[in-house]
Amino acid sequence: MHQVVHLIPYDGIGGVETAARSIGEYQPDDLEFRVRCIFDDVPEHRIKWKTYNPFQIISCARSIATESPDLLIMSLWRAALVGILVRFLNPRVRLVLMVHNSVDAHLLDYTFTRWVMTYCAEIWADSTASVVQRFDKPPSTPVHTISFPGTSTERASPHPTSADIYILGTTVRPKKPGSSYLDF
Repeated sequence: MHQVVHLIPYDGIGGVETAARSIGEYQPDDLEFRVRCIFDDVPEHRIKWKTYNPFQIISCARSIATESPDLLIMSLWRAALVGILVRFLNPRVRLVLMVHNSVDAHLLDYTFTRWVMTYCAEIWADSTASVVQRFDKPPSTPVHTISFPGTSTERASPHPTSADIYILGTTVRPKKPGSSYLDF
């Protein structure tokens, strides 16, 4: 069974979190797909300062490296930082960066996003603008623009397998011609 982890900083009300939570629709028998938060207890924006705790970031990286999933999908800069640490601790874990915005939020976002890109098997973007406007030159890592759940008109098979799926946003769906997918 292949293990895929989608890592987000914390469970909030944003688009990244909503997309990550949507994975429950399709769970093939030979693919374990789950969402993991770096910070489990961030109930409201006023205590967002908890999301800068370096010990929790290191602990999360160690835990994921020990679990050794086949694929780690990272959303947002804190997840990118964890991905960098996971890569140093366990180079066998394949990384995919999801780019959700056409601008960097700040210097940390700029730095960790570009650094983790050097270790990624692929970069997935929510739109072409997110890549073209965000990066001065095209990344050397393969970049694929993907759709998020609910934007596809194609109905998914109720029982896909890892041999005939690709990951669309954070939802596993049957592959279609010309689609990006990662082989395990």
